[in-house]
Amino acid sequence: MCFILLFQVEHNFNYLEIQGITCNKPTQLTVDYERGVVSLKLTSTEEVNEVVAHIGICLQRICPGLSPLKLMKKLSMEPPERITSLQTLWDNHKVAEPGPCGGFSQMYRCVCDWLGLPYREEVQWDVDTIYLTQDTRDLSLQDFSHLENRDLVAIIAVLEYNQWFTKLSTKDCKLSADVSDQILRVVARSSRLEELVLDNAGLTRDFAQKLANALSHNPNSGLHTVNLANNPLEDRGITSLGAQFAKLPKGLKHLNFSKTSLSPKGVNSLAQSLSANQSIPSTLSHLDLSGNILRADDIPHFYHFLGQPNSLTTLDLSNTDCSLDLVSETIVWCAFPALLYYGLSGIVSCLGLLSSLLFVSRKGKDVPPSFKHFFSSAVALSCINLSGTKLPPEALNSGLGFSYLEGCIADNISSLDISDNGLDSDLSTLLVWLAKNRSIRHLSLGKNFNNIKSKYDGGGWFSTGGGLGQHWGGLGQHWGGLGQHWGWAGSALGEGIGEFSISMS
Repeated sequence: MCFILLFQVEHNFNYLEIQGITCNKPTQLTVDYERGVVSLKLTSTEEVNEVVAHIGICLQRICPGLSPLKLMKKLSMEPPERITSLQTLWDNHKVAEPGPCGGFSQMYRCVCDWLGLPYREEVQWDVDTIYLTQDTRDLSLQDFSHLENRDLVAIIAVLEYNQWFTKLSTKDCKLSADVSDQILRVVARSSRLEELVLDNAGLTRDFAQKLANALSHNPNSGLHTVNLANNPLEDRGITSLGAQFAKLPKGLKHLNFSKTSLSPKGVNSLAQSLSANQSIPSTLSHLDLSGNILRADDIPHFYHFLGQPNSLTTLDLSNTDCSLDLVSETIVWCAFPALLYYGLSGIVSCLGLLSSLLFVSRKGKDVPPSFKHFFSSAVALSCINLSGTKLPPEALNSGLGFSYLEGCIADNISSLDISDNGLDSDLSTLLVWLAKNRSIRHLSLGKNFNNIKSKYDGGGWFSTGGGLGQHWGGLGQHWGGLGQHWGWAGSALGEGIGEFSISMS
């Protein structure tokens, strides 16, 4: 005689679906998961403890590096000593060495099962081989742009648990609503994600507001870099984010809101939020607001923020219509009051790419004292970009002239971009200084030769610098349409120039 026993599976759920476990009675076990609740009555307290212990060990295997208590989200047991015993068991349990990139592929398989999505072996191969070989912590969605959006959802979801990747990035790739929502979920739950780069991803102010809400639900967030450049977030979106930035206990290191449709109102609001966070002055080193129209007199809170002691090393205000003299006046005291006593050493290494700022002097052609003061005081300055500022000759002669650079910061400046400033009629003083300079390695003079005079052509200019000679080898030449005038420019350069651009375009 043969007996056939038939069993019906009443509940089926993924480990990652668990929302909480309750054991308030000695032999009772209740598991809450995303789609429902399952209650079990077992024969003894020990048996209940064994089931909970097994669930915890499985979670440790799936998500190495994370505590089972965190993954369960909620564990309630009576008496509480039962939890202490289980925690000791889990702490002493030896978990096998995780696979490549923190066991990403195993998590990915489990996530696909949880979300009901297909498991893509090519994703596993890319992570287990390419990412591992490159030893990168940046999970770039561009590497998987050939996949469907639902496949991207599963890949991103892994970051909620993975302890290897600390950065999520994409550029020039429009994100669908479900992909964006999954990113928000990761931000709200991950304590490992440190950098979020979503450049030109088709995001709007609605996403920015949701991102702010996600941050508000994650007190353990480790996010310190936010790059949302080239997305129309507008003032409302940036203001919402700023309100959360003010509350980040660890501050921010890198903030890029370039070309985000910000107005002076939004910048003022952002500046107030950054000023309200006591950690940001010592952590924020990179701030990019380029490509937003910021009228000079309408951003007092922003100038106030810059005027406080801070750790900015890069400030990019290019194409903002800011007033260069007002910015330089603020940066001088960017107090950096304390820095005046420490020689400004190690504070500003790159003056924020101030290209396309408007040089507006309150004294006509006179160079504001703040402009001179900054360039004669910033002894750590190494990179200056003043392209398109339409600087008057007085600014270059007084602020960047030979007497200042030679005596103060000549040894610090390694990159100088003064292209598109209409300097074709005032080149003599500039070239004399360039001939003597020995520190600049990268020089851009493009778009300064549209009205160049014939007096600069000829052999006379070959003796202006006389220093280039044998150092010409390997120089990056971008002559554009300069034609026969290249000779005098080349001869006027100092010996240290390594990259030189005088293109017409």
